[in-house]
Amino acid sequence: MTEAAAEIPNATVRPKLEPASPGALFLTFLKLGAATTFGDTTALVQRELVERRRWLGEPALRSLQGLSRIAPGLPPINLAVAVGRRLGGTRGAVAAVLATLAVPVLLAGAAGIAYAATGLHVPSLDAGTKSPGASSFLTGLAAASAGMAFASGFGGLRRIGISPGHVAIILLMAGAMMLLHWPFALVVLLAMPLSLGHEIATGRKKPTDG
Repeated sequence: MTEAAAEIPNATVRPKLEPASPGALFLTFLKLGAATTFGDTTALVQRELVERRRWLGEPALRSLQGLSRIAPGLPPINLAVAVGRRLGGTRGAVAAVLATLAVPVLLAGAAGIAYAATGLHVPSLDAGTKSPGASSFLTGLAAASAGMAFASGFGGLRRIGISPGHVAIILLMAGAMMLLHWPFALVVLLAMPLSLGHEIATGRKKPTDG
């Protein structure tokens, strides 16, 4: 993060608004793809793309992340396509997607080869919830992933500003998913006009980042 932004807690990191090379995109998404193998990368994406590389502003990143989650396909791949295309054109998108897939594909291939060669069998993991140890381990990973996602989301809201209307929309979305068990895509589609209407009604002007 820049020194000026570090001095002001609510400051928005200003993007460079410069094209990114396919090589730089590949290296960045190689790191993100490796992290995706082990859990949620929301906080890491924020740090790499907004604070470290300064390729995107916070509002632009949140928009691309939202679209990547409701579009068909895997969210990490969708995000790689969107960010790569925005920053480096077609070559940037290809580089970002290949980098995102590289580490997971290599690890999955190595695990498959090892399994076939050694006949390795892990009853506790194969049994899933039948094993208290494996169940606790997987539950802990899920809790950690959810915590990272919440921390990144609320941190972003703190930086770009939040109003009572935003809080109400967040609570409605959380209630629809957690209590009514509505699909995420449906909740987002219904929340989008609410959020847009709120912004139009309040006349808020958010910073642009190209």
